[in-house]
Amino acid sequence: DPAGKIVVAGSCIGTGTDLAVWQLEPTGELDAGFATGGVLTHHGAAGGTSTDLAYGAVLDADNRLVLSGMSYSTEPTSEHTLYRIR
Repeated sequence: DPAGKIVVAGSCIGTGTDLAVWQLEPTGELDAGFATGGVLTHHGAAGGTSTDLAYGAVLDADNRLVLSGMSYSTEPTSEHTLYRIR
């Protein structure tokens, strides 16, 4: 981002497999001012209880973080998802 922070998007094991975003300071340390201690997780985007994944991240024109990914409501049924953060 313009402040030199680094965003990593993917998934983690939480309540099932959850979408996860880590924001790091330019030094590589977690950004304590982002979400909870530098880590944001989300589960159940498509209303299900299964897997949520982030595949890509970009900043929009207003400097908001936009993620693309998939949310599985009942495997193998999946929904493409977009998340706007900030």
